[in-house]
Amino acid sequence: MELFRIRFINKIRPDTIEIRYRAVLEAHSSDTIFEGHQCFNRHYLDYTILKNGEVALRAITNIFSALPEGLVLDKVSFEQSHDRNLLQVQPKSSLITLIIILLIIIS
Repeated sequence: MELFRIRFINKIRPDTIEIRYRAVLEAHSSDTIFEGHQCFNRHYLDYTILKNGEVALRAITNIFSALPEGLVLDKVSFEQSHDRNLLQVQPKSSLITLIIILLIIIS
């Protein structure tokens, strides 16, 4: 059993919003085990999926679908957005509940 963490980083530009995420082992080497990103054109985007955390949950689902058994999620960290009207991190209790539901659905 190995622990890993997921880190989300966002880049807000005039025409796009990019969400990057990386899963790394918690071992001394911190090997990257998964990396992905999604880029949205701001003119054709329903911002609800960013505000309610759906983009992050889909990314986490994508990560879990690609990883072998024996890896355990230890931490999820989110970069705070400079524009909270576009992106905001849900309260920790809400995220924990959503991740538990997600894990039940996956297994």
